[in-house]
Amino acid sequence: MRSRRLKWLRLFVTGLAVVGGMGPGVTRAAEVEGPPTVPPPFIVFDATLYKNKPSFSGYPGLRPITVLYEWPLFLTGQSSTGLPSEQTVRSVVKELGEASEPVVLDIERWPLKGDVQAVKTSVSKLLAVLSWIKNEMPRAKIGTYGTVPLPDYWRAIRGPTNAEFQTWQQDNDRLDELLPHMDALYPSIYTFYSDRQGWVTYCDCADRGGSPKSQGKAGLCISVAAVS
Repeated sequence: MRSRRLKWLRLFVTGLAVVGGMGPGVTRAAEVEGPPTVPPPFIVFDATLYKNKPSFSGYPGLRPITVLYEWPLFLTGQSSTGLPSEQTVRSVVKELGEASEPVVLDIERWPLKGDVQAVKTSVSKLLAVLSWIKNEMPRAKIGTYGTVPLPDYWRAIRGPTNAEFQTWQQDNDRLDELLPHMDALYPSIYTFYSDRQGWVTYCDCADRGGSPKSQGKAGLCISVAAVS
């Protein structure tokens, strides 16, 4: 029965609970003799939208997560540069109730790289939508998908001394204004290529947030997995 249920899943997967949380203090604490610590549970968040989806209440490691996609927020045919209606956003969020689980805002139509003014405008728009959501769901851990850090596999895996990595960090720094308004980071860690070690390196960079100012932010790394 369990294997049959799992066939329904494509999952958003969370990695470490705190971005950048592993520091020197943790290393020193581990060196102190004492009883072994129990590792934190590995939690998987389900954002699937299947009809008649079976209940997973019997799986404590599988929890719900809400993703606010573009389609309920924007009008059909609306300009890609415009803001969604504040009334529409608030109405959609109100339907979710007083949920306290993570909420991911997934708006991907506004540029976050390239022209400086265009990026600044995109950040202002995201801040507006985040404020509307937060007003309606003050207890939820709200953040934006694939913003801080920016999903950029090839630059992220180069290493801190590489010029391309440094420009990636600079692009992330331009999004710093978002950080105080997000309760959590939701970076993308999709498996773009078959290089497993490259993916591990990319995940590590994403988990660290891509910017020193993101340290300490809670983070759920987002991927899609087909489970059979």
